[in-house]
Amino acid sequence: MKQINALITRLLLACAVCACAASVCGAQTTTTPDNKQQPVAAEKAAAPDKEKAAEKPSALDEELSKTPAGKTAAKFFAAFNSGDIKVMRAFHESTGGDVENAEKDMGFYEQSGGLKPHSLISSSKEQVSVLVQTKKDGRWINFEITVEAQEPHGISRIGVRPASAPAAN
Repeated sequence: MKQINALITRLLLACAVCACAASVCGAQTTTTPDNKQQPVAAEKAAAPDKEKAAEKPSALDEELSKTPAGKTAAKFFAAFNSGDIKVMRAFHESTGGDVENAEKDMGFYEQSGGLKPHSLISSSKEQVSVLVQTKKDGRWINFEITVEAQEPHGISRIGVRPASAPAAN
């Protein structure tokens, strides 16, 4: 039974990789009216930034921006939710952390599908705790990050505990 489950898991992963590769390959170029191909990756990459710039920061974003731990947490969520190992490595490198932690992040990303930060549980200069929901299965998690006191405020500890869903308003 374990062998069958492992085989099914590998097949699903292979299908996901193929589908992702096909969508990436198809999105790399576009044809202009005069039948010349042009790369569109830059246009597509710039579009989310324009949309994000037009959005007003959320209350959680404002709260996180008040402390070094919150700022590092916000950067972590952005890198983590990219689902891109290179972006995760760059995050750890820029904060003086161990770039090998990106491999652990990627494993957790694959399990969770990403994290949707919901609300601030607690915050101090060097520690922040955020209620998050996993994108893959909707589980609620208390996600805690502790950072070093000195800049660039690298992550010294990450804690993850199950949490209850927030009360409905």
